Amino acid sequence: MKPPASVSPLVRRLGLDKSGRPRAIFLYDGECGVCKFSVGFVLERDRTDHFRFSPLQTAYAQDSCQMYGMPADLSTGILIEEETLKAHRDSSSILRMLPYLGFPYNILGLVALYLVPKIIRDFCYRAFARNRGAIWTKVKRVTGLGDTMMDPYRNQVLGIDDFEKIAIEKPGWGFTTATTTTTTTTKTQDEKNENSNENKKKR
Repeated sequence: MKPPASVSPLVRRLGLDKSGRPRAIFLYDGECGVCKFSVGFVLERDRTDHFRFSPLQTAYAQDSCQMYGMPADLSTGILIEEETLKAHRDSSSILRMLPYLGFPYNILGLVALYLVPKIIRDFCYRAFARNRGAIWTKVKRVTGLGDTMMDPYRNQVLGIDDFEKIAIEKPGWGFTTATTTTTTTTKTQDEKNENSNENKKKR
């Protein structure tokens, strides 16, 4: 399903989700580990394929911010909703995505959005954003999480024309080259074969 020609250029680029509603796009810091983890978290739970994403460092994201009068500030995320023709930043940009992720996130998002005063939400958000690097490092150390790889989400990330080039020039964005991906896949398959052979020997 395609959006009508009368809508804005941005929504024509984003298209409509599976329910026929105009998609929304979230602009994030491509170098931020927490941000990349959040992108994966949302896309794994986005049942209607409603969201698209773009690193704030891209020309596409910069143009989108300018179109909606939003600052391209790497300390905050920007959510642009073409359905309402509104853009949101800070805590509102995060909480307005949660209703699309199903239970229990939809309930948590609505409760926090409408029952917690915005000044308190934004204060907490900005405090976290200022220290997100140190916080994420500690979280990875405690949980054993690695860096989020963005390759599975290439179709949902806009503003990048050459992922191979980005993988080389900006490795912090979480994308890999085709060569790296192939090598990793081959290595993983070899490890599986070795484990299988070892199991047969034990029998």
